[in-house]
Amino acid sequence: MPSISFTGHRTLPEDTSELSEYLYEKSEEAIISGVTDFYFGGAYGWDQLSFVVLLGLREKYPHIRLNLVLPCSNEEQIANWKEKDKAEFYRILSLADKIEYTSIITLKAV
Repeated sequence: MPSISFTGHRTLPEDTSELSEYLYEKSEEAIISGVTDFYFGGAYGWDQLSFVVLLGLREKYPHIRLNLVLPCSNEEQIANWKEKDKAEFYRILSLADKIEYTSIITLKAV
């Protein structure tokens, strides 16, 4: 199945309306072309903005799937985040169709 992944900058401009509109349009074109799966890194900034935009598209196209691919545990992911970013992370977590964790455990030699 065709898919698209989103990951990017943590710092975005104050006004993201133009960026969100562009992302909405391009993502809708992709959906119409057959893309059904979207993958997000889950970090604040671009990752969260992309998820929220695609969440709006999921209302119109309920067959699309929004998947989080996280590099570590939830606690590690948000350890140094601001409270508003943490709240948005947990909201997104609750709305994702699937969550995958890709962290690698390193064992120390004794």
